[in-house]
Amino acid sequence: MLLTGRELVQQYQRGQLEESRSGLEKLDAHATRMENLLQELEQLV
Repeated sequence: MLLTGRELVQQYQRGQLEESRSGLEKLDAHATRMENLLQELEQLV
């Protein structure tokens, strides 16, 4: 997730605005995966 975020910032800084915006979907997918894993862990405790 951190790597994806860094890549998006680099794209933005290079002026690749559309690419960086579309990459936000990847970041959102990572966040959703993390949320699901945390919910699973919470259920186990």
